[in-house]
Amino acid sequence: MKLLERKSVHFILLACAALLPRIFTLGRAFTTDEAYHWQHRAPAFLAAVREGRFADTILTGHPGVTTMWLGSFGIMLENLLQAIGLLGSEIPFETHLTFLRLPLTLTTVIAVLIAYHLLSQLVPSKLALLAGLLLGSDPFLVGHSRVLHLDALLSYFTLLATLSLIVACFDAQGVRSRPKASYLLLASLFSGFAFVTKAPGILLLPIGGCVLLAWAFSIWRQPAEAGQTGASLGYLFGQLVRNCCILLIPAALVAFITWPAMWVVPGEAVNRVVREVIDNGGEPMHWGNFLLGQAEKDPGLLYYVVTLAGRTTPWTALGLVALLVAAIRWRAQLARRDLVIPMIALAMLIIVAAMSVTAKKADRYALPAVPLLQILASVGLYWLGGHLPMIWRRLGMGLIVVASAATLAWLHPYYLAYFGPLVGGSAGAPKLVPIGWGEGLDVTAEWLNQQPDIGQRKVATWSPPTLLPYLNAETTWQGDVTSGNVNYLVVYVAQAQSGKESQYFGSYYPKCEPLHVIQVRNIDYAWIYRVNRHRNDYLFANFGDSLQLDGYDLLTPDTCTSPGALKLTLHLTPKAGLHENLFLFLHVLDSSANKIQEINLPLQSIIPAEAVQSGESVPYVIEIPFPSDAPNDLYQLIAGIFDVSTGQRIPIINQADPPAEQVGPDLLNLADFAVSPSQP
Repeated sequence: MKLLERKSVHFILLACAALLPRIFTLGRAFTTDEAYHWQHRAPAFLAAVREGRFADTILTGHPGVTTMWLGSFGIMLENLLQAIGLLGSEIPFETHLTFLRLPLTLTTVIAVLIAYHLLSQLVPSKLALLAGLLLGSDPFLVGHSRVLHLDALLSYFTLLATLSLIVACFDAQGVRSRPKASYLLLASLFSGFAFVTKAPGILLLPIGGCVLLAWAFSIWRQPAEAGQTGASLGYLFGQLVRNCCILLIPAALVAFITWPAMWVVPGEAVNRVVREVIDNGGEPMHWGNFLLGQAEKDPGLLYYVVTLAGRTTPWTALGLVALLVAAIRWRAQLARRDLVIPMIALAMLIIVAAMSVTAKKADRYALPAVPLLQILASVGLYWLGGHLPMIWRRLGMGLIVVASAATLAWLHPYYLAYFGPLVGGSAGAPKLVPIGWGEGLDVTAEWLNQQPDIGQRKVATWSPPTLLPYLNAETTWQGDVTSGNVNYLVVYVAQAQSGKESQYFGSYYPKCEPLHVIQVRNIDYAWIYRVNRHRNDYLFANFGDSLQLDGYDLLTPDTCTSPGALKLTLHLTPKAGLHENLFLFLHVLDSSANKIQEINLPLQSIIPAEAVQSGESVPYVIEIPFPSDAPNDLYQLIAGIFDVSTGQRIPIINQADPPAEQVGPDLLNLADFAVSPSQP
């Protein structure tokens, strides 16, 4: 057991706990923001830096500088491995995405280790280890740590800046007589990184102000409690000014150095960030939002309370409840930490409150509060363990470790699909909290790739760039569902919850039985529908001297709007040789050439007598019944004319350009199509 108390062993355990769930299968669970933005911004940023176009590193007002730098490092590593021959010239998308994400993922692992080191300066090493384990294994943090985006980086930079500042002002024995400059500089470094990652990094200013004021209050209070004369207000004010300068000036310098645009157009760079906060952050999510079963533009102040509760693991919830009990019953014990725990709680509340008053909301926007919540939960669990017998304490810790590992193994690589028991888990979450950031569309593509007609037309969806990299077909926006060029429609859980743009998918979802439902960790993420395909082909063929085919319109069956029939419109021009013994036949064949449907119609019953006399082209609509239980297969629609008196087919002659395909003696192939059963 002595071995487990060594700090070096703690680092190894934490490195494994943080790295293992993050490092594997990085090429999956592609998100919409990566698809539309970050996979393009990183190479554009790198090209601008290499070519000296520093003003062009203003690619977004977030500003996302650290994300783009880390994505650029991944691209440079990929290029290096190509140059030395370890990678080929054609790199699969999943491999490329892995390289883009890898530096950011490793950065978050390092952040967990630094957080443990800082915490160990404030609390017992076992408590710091427990906090590190929660920071490294929380599914919400792990999921975002595997994405080329902003929120995980902002969360860890905010955490490290806050802890560094607290360590600068306090240690395990209590308040320092004077904030330690080295830790102030470390807090400044992480604050600078936070500032150029995302605009909410500015919340470190009020958080830092609260920590410094707490330090000044503690210094002022200590002598008074001992009956001595305390530090003068002038001295404390001077120290606060000094500490603020040490904290802010280097942070501004870090932001300046890391963002090349600041070197040449600093005013434009800062203005872009300000506009982003006002124009983008001040407006509700453009595709709508969802909370407690209701689609809302701005779900209000309860949003982050509910969504963070939904992402909370049972052991984190237990720790927070235990901390609340401890705070009520053992206030004196908590006070011995010299306001450290209350300051962490205050930082968390500042973040949640600031996010709650903005109109634009997403659960990931409050992610910077989650590491702080994990630390608070670890304090509660540590306190609870201290009141249990040793055997129960070890058993409880073992259960938490096993449950955490099992949860991560089950979720991998779709950690963002985790929802805890506070919202009913996988069963209750879709009814209460918003779900879906693109994860699961890769699984959707895998299923679609198995369909026999996947390459014939396009797949319409809410986010084409997110689906496309995994799909063996073209994608298009869902508004093209009626264009006639679409085979399948994919409805995603986020749009189903918000109801936004339902005019494009509402005729299918939820009115129709889907062809297939994509589940990710027991949550319905996507509904796939067969789209009835309109085909208009101008094919010309003469059947002897009796009839001319001028073209046809075909509406193939789907799983909803026309599951039971092929709707065919033939454009026919009668000839002089049309007589009562001629019959039109239509056969539907499966991929093994088995006949599954047959229709025979006398031509005189479908072509009016006046049309025969005038020789004008007439349309004729035929509904061909189609079995509802027909297997998922490729089918052919075959046409021909035969003389019932002789049983002979009328020869197909004098085909005009473009020629119709003949698939047998005097048999005309009108169409190839795929049909899936109406029940999945």
